[in-house]
Amino acid sequence: MTEQLSLLNGASDSSNGQSANRSLKDVQPLAYRMRPRKIEEVIGQTDLIGDGKPISMMVAANTLSSMLLYGPPGIGKTSIAQALAGSTNRRFIYFNAANGTKADLQNALAVAKTEPIVLFVDEIHRLDHPKVDLLLASVEDGSVTLIGATTENPFINLPPALRSRMVIYELKPLNKDEILAGLKQALKDTDRGLGKYEAAQKIDESKLIYLADRTNGDLRLALSSLEILVKSGAPFDEQHIDATLGAGASKIDNGEDGHYDTIAWYCEAIKSSDVNAALLALGVLLNGNDMESAIRRIEVGLFEDIGVANIDLWTPVIDALQVARDVACRKPNRFYPL
Repeated sequence: MTEQLSLLNGASDSSNGQSANRSLKDVQPLAYRMRPRKIEEVIGQTDLIGDGKPISMMVAANTLSSMLLYGPPGIGKTSIAQALAGSTNRRFIYFNAANGTKADLQNALAVAKTEPIVLFVDEIHRLDHPKVDLLLASVEDGSVTLIGATTENPFINLPPALRSRMVIYELKPLNKDEILAGLKQALKDTDRGLGKYEAAQKIDESKLIYLADRTNGDLRLALSSLEILVKSGAPFDEQHIDATLGAGASKIDNGEDGHYDTIAWYCEAIKSSDVNAALLALGVLLNGNDMESAIRRIEVGLFEDIGVANIDLWTPVIDALQVARDVACRKPNRFYPL
């Protein structure tokens, strides 16, 4: 049985439990309702799920190893954990490392003494040392199947003692076809999805493809946009899709791995003289409102690569960057202080 322990589930114990459950289902986001119940329902991550793949082999053997799933948001970390619990008839217990208490963790470990559980720890990189120490013995002896999720690099941000007890799997952003499959699934499902809405049956597939392409591998963001447009009755066109996505379609995460990946991509494109790749990377930085990083990378390229070949570029480029800082960043340039 898959179960998530939370304050919300407690509402079903009241005298009007059926009414409470219906109201909760009405307000639950589409992405939450559409989470897979079995591993076969998981979308994407074909390197891990499918014939002969590691997670599918665990399910076939009904033997789960504690594991760490890491990758960008919205690609299925929680979904995989919940599907694993459903496929192996284990109780699913959710714990958020950012705000969960030590007492909550102790309660989960107490449950594990009476029945098999999957303990899902979201944002596991934020576990403090007392909570890590509490988990180590249970993970070591297998009394708890721990599945951690993080967007951070686990080789840097996770305690070695915990990391050594877990199999580490990197999840990849979903491609456009996988996002499209998830959207179509939600439109057809009349129970958990949007199949009961008339507007869901009138959506042009080309617009669905546009939505899938705009969400950068984030299925949760795509489903959120789809739900807003279908339930509101707004036209399902590019303008309204962009409006519902807002800034969420930009995948800049300043200070985190994705941010530095984009900067590295930009630098390598400049060094290899790949104009299109450099412009695309620059567009990602600017779309993420990160003008300062773009300017610094241009300065680096100027003094390490381009400027070495053509010293006459130094003055005009530095002047242009100074104007950009004055207008967009309002910060003085270190070469020409205001």
